Amino acid sequence: MRLLADTSFLVALTNPRERHHGACVDVAQTAQAQIAVPITVLPEAAYLLHARIGHAVMRAFLAELSQPSWEILAVEV
Repeated sequence: MRLLADTSFLVALTNPRERHHGACVDVAQTAQAQIAVPITVLPEAAYLLHARIGHAVMRAFLAELSQPSWEILAVEV
């Protein structure tokens, strides 16, 4: 089973000031499956994190996505 993450989930997971931060952290920590991220979501999430929290947090977020609990999904047209 996979969970599909969108931009809102990724931003809330990373930004403690987001309203749904706690719920997103709970999902990420208790998920018994990989969290899949469509590659098309990454630019928007990276931009929002950079704009709202800063460059260092955005870079740490992108580095975290290389962990085995995450899967980056290619989009084919």
